[in-house]
Amino acid sequence: MHFSNIHLILALAASTLAMPLIQEKRASAIGTSPSVLTEQTYNEISVSNGTAGNALAEVNAKFPIDTSNLAGVSASDLEIIGKASQIGESAETSAFDPAIDAAGGADVATALQNGKIKNKVLKREHNLNGRPHAS
Repeated sequence: MHFSNIHLILALAASTLAMPLIQEKRASAIGTSPSVLTEQTYNEISVSNGTAGNALAEVNAKFPIDTSNLAGVSASDLEIIGKASQIGESAETSAFDPAIDAAGGADVATALQNGKIKNKVLKREHNLNGRPHAS
């Protein structure tokens, strides 16, 4: 029963955040690499479900950018990464925090807290990578 409540809360929260991150994939004059990211909703980029402990690998799989050369990341990819950070913040404050506060039991609260932590990895990773870097 708790498992169903968690999914219902996250589904409702995610639906309020399900907005496109960018309209098109295009090359950039800022970065030297071609764009590799495309428009996605929060549901598509979310890593908050599943087992805790592997969030960074999940984020890297969903955002396959070359982190060894951030100056070469295209402008459109930087825009997508920046918006992913913003939408991750919205998910935390608009969905996870209220759901954790309203959780009816320790198991539900723990599962939501684990999802929030995984969401923080998404947000923080993109907070670092979404800023333009000097060549």
